[in-house]
Amino acid sequence: MALAIGNGRSQDVLAAAERTGDLFASREASSYNTAECEFSRYLEGRLEKLLRGDLNRLALLRHYHQQPDCLAAPVPPRGVDRSALRIPVVEEMLVRVLVFLQTGMPGGPIAQEPSNGRIVERQLHTTRFPHILIERIDTFEPGSGAPLETEWILRRTQNQQVATRISRVLDLANLSLEFFRASR
Repeated sequence: MALAIGNGRSQDVLAAAERTGDLFASREASSYNTAECEFSRYLEGRLEKLLRGDLNRLALLRHYHQQPDCLAAPVPPRGVDRSALRIPVVEEMLVRVLVFLQTGMPGGPIAQEPSNGRIVERQLHTTRFPHILIERIDTFEPGSGAPLETEWILRRTQNQQVATRISRVLDLANLSLEFFRASR
């Protein structure tokens, strides 16, 4: 693709070396069945709501280490045939959300506490979005320390709608002050 410059000559928009990664790579269509198509659209909608500020918390994924054929995920909407959802496909969708959000930086400090006869550790991870955190919760057997489950929860740390309203009020106040100064 070329970009036309004022003199009529064109210039490559992106050099071939810059067109790498998931955004530009050719890929095959996902092999989703009907229920997985519906679940993928539902998941995309939940992620958009979180990013917009319409949702403050999304329990995204829980992996059971002792039961590899078991997975906890957001409950799909009514009408989605849950029995048709394949665990590896759903898990891949959910992991892609985490990969999309995460920065690749190490997580924060690990906070440990006993809970219901188990050891629970919590760790916060930053995301590309300053108002969203990934909370990783690991549960272990006491004594042996064997991992039982790992859960990933997406959390907003500010309410975007409230912050936007406050910003608008401040903008209006500043505009009024500038108008007052200009009219003097």
